[in-house]
Amino acid sequence: MVLPRHKGSVIRGALGASLKQISCALRHQRCSTCILREQCIYVSFFERLPPAPGSPKWLNVRPNPFVLEPPDIEIQDLNPDTRFSFNILLFGKANEFLPHLIYAIERMGRRGLGRALDGGERGRFILDAVVHEGRSIYAAKEKRLHQPGDLTELVPPDLSGGYPSSAFAEVSVRLCTPLRLKSGNKFRDQLPFSSLVRAALRRISSLEATYGEGEPDLPYRELAAMAESVKIVGKDLRWQDWHRYSSRQKASMRLGGMVGTVRYEGEKLEVFMPLLRYVEQVHLGKQTTFGLGRMKVIP
Repeated sequence: MVLPRHKGSVIRGALGASLKQISCALRHQRCSTCILREQCIYVSFFERLPPAPGSPKWLNVRPNPFVLEPPDIEIQDLNPDTRFSFNILLFGKANEFLPHLIYAIERMGRRGLGRALDGGERGRFILDAVVHEGRSIYAAKEKRLHQPGDLTELVPPDLSGGYPSSAFAEVSVRLCTPLRLKSGNKFRDQLPFSSLVRAALRRISSLEATYGEGEPDLPYRELAAMAESVKIVGKDLRWQDWHRYSSRQKASMRLGGMVGTVRYEGEKLEVFMPLLRYVEQVHLGKQTTFGLGRMKVIP
């Protein structure tokens, strides 16, 4: 199997094609005009939908109900018997579609993945197991799904207890995959703390409004103002470009973002730790369904 360096694009594309095949009842109907779009798994995962009722006014499109975390390996040529894994994070009702996802991934394996090899076929794989929090919930041998027990509850940050009173704190943020943040219709190549906090607040607000209990009651303006006082005291950031081919748009696309580490220091920095811990779990910025925006927070 021959995969690109950034594997999120090819896995996402193959997953979308496979999911559409198993979920589409009206094969010659456009998704935008299909009468079944509100109940369609493929549409809910891959199409741009209007915001859910009660969403923030600034939100013009519903956030995707999943995040892809592709294999974190540099190798591109995978020999027979090579094992690899990837993660899919599901939000809200998307968890109910777990059996459909498993079936779609099995079909992905049979169709093949990556670049066509000699003879015109892609490298094929067999889905061996699906694991939730260390426990196998599906094994290829059994062909039986054991539904996960308690799912991870993503709790919005609670700042009602007041702010810590300590003087200075320090935190490092490592951008594991390219982070794409826009400002003034341009992508940022620097990451001041205020931009990080604003992006985190937008991510939290949109996910909670769409898949949680509603937009959280957070002091947005106050937090944004406080974030201005936090300074960068060290950084090793660089812009990383990568390309993908969109079969739907029939065009090559360039998707770049910031990677590396940035270190912050400031007064009452602990206030922002719940925000950072939240987005550490769900990724940040644009194209999270490709695996972008994965970050690690190091106090």
